[in-house]
Amino acid sequence: MKKLYKIIIAALGACALFACEPLDQRAKSTFEDPEVYSNYTLARFSVNCIYESYITMASYRTQYFYGYGCNTDAEVLNDYSNSEQNNPFQYRQNPGNSRYNYSGEEYFYSGNFKGIERASVCIEGLEKYGDIDHRKEMAALYGEALCARALLYTDLMNVYGEVPARFSPVKKETTYLPKADKDVLYKHLLSDLDKAAKYLDYNDQKLITHPGKALARGLYARLALQASGYSCRPDEGMVNTDCDSTHCHNRLSNDPALQKSVLYPKALAALDDVIDNAHLSLFENFEDLWKWYCDLNTEYGKEIIFGMPFSDNRGHHLTRNAVRNYKYLPLAKGGQGRVSVSPLLVYDYDPEDTRRFVTCCPFVYNENGVASDKLLTGSSTVSLSRMYNGKFRFDWMIRKPVLNTQDPEDGAKFPVLRYADIYMMAAEIANELGQLDRAKRYMRPVLVRAYHSEAKADDYLERLTNKDEFFQAVKDQRRFEFTGELLRRTDLIRWGCLKESLDNMKLDLKALSSHTGRFHYLTGAGRTSLYWRTKPNGIDAEYYGFNPDDTENKISTDPLGGWNKTDYFKSVSATMIDNLYLEDPDRNMYQAIPESVIIANLGVLKNDYGYSR
Repeated sequence: MKKLYKIIIAALGACALFACEPLDQRAKSTFEDPEVYSNYTLARFSVNCIYESYITMASYRTQYFYGYGCNTDAEVLNDYSNSEQNNPFQYRQNPGNSRYNYSGEEYFYSGNFKGIERASVCIEGLEKYGDIDHRKEMAALYGEALCARALLYTDLMNVYGEVPARFSPVKKETTYLPKADKDVLYKHLLSDLDKAAKYLDYNDQKLITHPGKALARGLYARLALQASGYSCRPDEGMVNTDCDSTHCHNRLSNDPALQKSVLYPKALAALDDVIDNAHLSLFENFEDLWKWYCDLNTEYGKEIIFGMPFSDNRGHHLTRNAVRNYKYLPLAKGGQGRVSVSPLLVYDYDPEDTRRFVTCCPFVYNENGVASDKLLTGSSTVSLSRMYNGKFRFDWMIRKPVLNTQDPEDGAKFPVLRYADIYMMAAEIANELGQLDRAKRYMRPVLVRAYHSEAKADDYLERLTNKDEFFQAVKDQRRFEFTGELLRRTDLIRWGCLKESLDNMKLDLKALSSHTGRFHYLTGAGRTSLYWRTKPNGIDAEYYGFNPDDTENKISTDPLGGWNKTDYFKSVSATMIDNLYLEDPDRNMYQAIPESVIIANLGVLKNDYGYSR
C-alpha cells in the first residue's frame, strides 16, 4: 500500500512543468520503476492520471469551452462586446490579457503540458517494461497513452499554433524549450497515432471516455487534413523569434511529407478501417443523438467515438453553452448559451433538413421548464441576434438529479469525434483524390439521416457533378452537421477561407438586418414576427416564419391554432456584426501564449505573429 501511495502521488505531482524550478527527478524515477509498468493495475493508474488535465479548474472544464471556435460562420459569441474576455475569439490577441494571463497547471496551456508530460512518462515506461508486443492489455494502455497525448497536443496547436515539442519526459536540460515548427509536431503526432492504432483493438473500447482505435484512426485523418491545409505560419526559420506579422503568412506547408498526395491516401485508408471494422453506426434520428449525449451516456459502440472524460459531477459545457433554462439554472448561475449559433444558419438549412431546428433554437426555457420567447424577467424577447444551440439542452438530461445551482457541474462528455465525421472526412478526401462517386457514397448516410429520405439525399448528390461542386457541399454539410462542436474554425483555417467566410457573413448579416438581398421578403406585412407554439410534449416549441412562404395568412387559417407571436425579425445587432473580428483573422487565428508562461520559461519561449509588440 505504501508503494502504491508513492506511485499515485508521483503521478499526481509529476509535472510542475512551468514553475520556475526544474522538476524533481525523484518523482520521474519513481515512474520508471519496472514494477509499475510491468503491472497492469499500477500502469492503469498512471495512464488514468493523464486525464486530470481535462478536468482541472480552468482548462477544458471552463476556459476551453467559453469561446474557442468562435467567431465563425457557424458559431458566434452570445456576448459580442469588445472586452478582454471576448477579444481572443474576436481575433484580437494580447499575451497580457488579464482574463487569460495565467501559468498555473489549472489553466489550459500549462494544464495540457502537464497531461503531455504524464503521457510521455507512461509511454516511456510501457515501452521499457510493459512488454507491449506480447501483452495485449499493456499494448492497449500504450496505444491509449499515445492517443491521449495526441489529443492534448492537437488542441494546444489549434489554440496557440506553434508550441514546444515535448515527446520525452522532462530532464533538467529540457525544462525550458522554444516553440517548434508545426511541421515537426504534425509529423510526430501522425506517427504516434499510426503506431497507437497498431496496438489498439476495436473490440476493447467500452466507454467513450477512454481513447480507442477508432479515435486513433479518426484523429490521424483529422490531423492529416490540418497538416496538409492552410494555417498562419512564421516564415522558414522564424518560429520562436518574436517575429512580427510581416514574417507570418497564411500558407501551406513546404514539407514534402505533409502534402495531400502523401497524407490523403493514408488518411482515407484509416477512415475505411473505421467504417469497415469499428462496429459503429449513426443514430437514426439526429435529435436522438443529442438526447443521448445530454443524458450523459458513455457506452461505446454508437456514434460518439470519444467524449471528454468528465465524471457526472464535473464540467461546465452545458452550464455555459446550453439553451438558457431558468428551471435548472437561475439567471445568476449560468445556462447562458455563451456560444450561440450564427443567425444566418437557420436560413441556410434546407427546410426539410431535420438538423435545422435541433441545432437552431430561437427560444429559452422559463422557470417552469417550458419553451418561452421571453427571458425570465419578461422584459426582453429572444432576438434575431441570438440563436441558441439546441443540441445542448438541460431538459434532455433525464437520469441525473437536478443540478446544484451553487456549483453547477453538468457532467457533459463533450464529443471530440463522432462517426458522422468519419464519413464526412472520407467524403472530402475521396473527392480531393478525384474519386467523386466514392465521395458521394461516404456522404450519403449523413444526408439520408438529415433528410429522413433516401430519394432526397440521392437527388442532392446527383446534382453535384464535379470536384468543385462537391467540395462546396462538403463545406456546407460540415457546417450543418457539426455546428457547436468546435470544428468549424479549424475547418475554415485549413481551407484557407477564414477571413473570407467572415467577410461574407458580415455582408449577409447586414442584408438580414436591413431585409434586403435574399432576405427582402421580411419587408412584407407581418413579416417581422416569428410565430411559435409549444409542442404536445409541453416542453419544446415549433416555429413559423423562417421560410419565405411562411406568411401571416397561413397562420390565421391553421385549424390547430395555439400560435404565439413575438417581434423577432426587426434587425441584427450592429455591434455583433462589427465585432465578429477586430483584427485580421488570417493573421490572428491563434491565441497568444500567456505572458506569465513566457516569463516562467525564462525567455526561452516566445510569441510570434507580432503579439508581443
